[in-house]
Amino acid sequence: MLAQLGLLLAWARRDVPDSVRTPLLAGHLQRFSVLAAISVIALLATGTFSALTEVPAWKALVDTSYGRVLIAKLALIGLLLPVAALNSVVLRPRALRKVASSGREALERLRRWLTRAVWLEAALAVGVLAIVGVLTQYPTARVTVESQEFVRESTQVVVGYESTSQAGDLGVNISVSPNTVGANSYQVYLFPQPGQPLADVLQVRLRFKSPDPTLGPSEVIAEEVNPNYFKASGAFFASTGDWEMQVFVRRAGVDDVSTFFRIPVQAGGAASGAGRDRFALPLVTGSWDLVAALGLLAGAAIVSVPAQQWPRIRVRAARWLRMTGITFGVIGLGLLLGVHKHVGLTPEQAREGNPVAATEASVTRGRELYDQNCTQCHGLTGRGDGPLAKTLAVPPVDFRLHVPYHTDLFFFSVITRGFGNIMPGFASQISEEDSWNLINFLRAEHSPEGQTK
Repeated sequence: MLAQLGLLLAWARRDVPDSVRTPLLAGHLQRFSVLAAISVIALLATGTFSALTEVPAWKALVDTSYGRVLIAKLALIGLLLPVAALNSVVLRPRALRKVASSGREALERLRRWLTRAVWLEAALAVGVLAIVGVLTQYPTARVTVESQEFVRESTQVVVGYESTSQAGDLGVNISVSPNTVGANSYQVYLFPQPGQPLADVLQVRLRFKSPDPTLGPSEVIAEEVNPNYFKASGAFFASTGDWEMQVFVRRAGVDDVSTFFRIPVQAGGAASGAGRDRFALPLVTGSWDLVAALGLLAGAAIVSVPAQQWPRIRVRAARWLRMTGITFGVIGLGLLLGVHKHVGLTPEQAREGNPVAATEASVTRGRELYDQNCTQCHGLTGRGDGPLAKTLAVPPVDFRLHVPYHTDLFFFSVITRGFGNIMPGFASQISEEDSWNLINFLRAEHSPEGQTK
């Protein structure tokens, strides 16, 4: 659109008579300004949502290639938006005001400045698109951080499979953790013949063949940790069964060697994300309330722009657009300012039916029960970020967002009976009294009114 507008301005200055040029450009500039403003709002809104799903922390912007390229993109957008504002807020209104006056020379000067600024804006926009093209070549910051965390955590996981095999003159030991469907870590140790040096290893390649003959193999190049230790990670096991893994070792000055391992892959807790929505975009920063607030504010801005600027818009249509924009804006600001956090159950409503007083002893006992039974899924702070959270088909709840809005009786039912096929019941593991103690701890920890007596 910017490129076409630049061509239109150049063509109008050269080939269109003065009597036709002024109304032609006035109408086009007015309509273009509305569409451009809506486009910018939509791009900023979707870019913000993308950042909330793909950038888990501020440091990921500088610690990952994706983050550094994203910073370059944002810097270029930071140059683009002022130029766009100059065109839309300064040059275009001045040009339209000059149309009503007789200052032809001043009008032509403004048109030349507007043409140059439009081409500059278009050039910056092309630069942004080029950086986006580079950005898509890198794994997102979320994927990079998750991979790094998995590699760190995998060394603490109980080895699910370990075996040693001979590959020519080399002994090859492999271990797979946790050896379940989905993501695993693979460690390869190479041992030369007794008394023989280990030749310079150029590459260790792992090939995975599914028990399903209709599926082709997949491969990964292992990373060298030291001359005889290599590691890799990834979700190469897509189903349970006996998988075949072939290890290829390429060395300098000697023949390549390889060996096979037959690995019985289990379903485990991950189950390759069974039941998980593969199209879901889980937030790694912020909350869905924040997304809703920003979406409503963006919607308010989008519907308000044509109400104010679209040429010859009908009065009734403009009125409805303004009312819609105001409604979206009020609701969005309410969510953004956290008004919802002050709406919830009163302490009396929340604790109705709880026979155990929320004493310090009860809360302390509840904390012990939480650490023993809940942290694996819900995390140490109750945010649903425990070590097993990513292996579950439905993510664990964030207690900060649920405790203020449910009664103790509700939580007692969930703890003892479970919650559908999402969470199992703990009636056989936690006594009735301890269930209430656990609820008292949750209330004290995550309810705004929660206090130990």
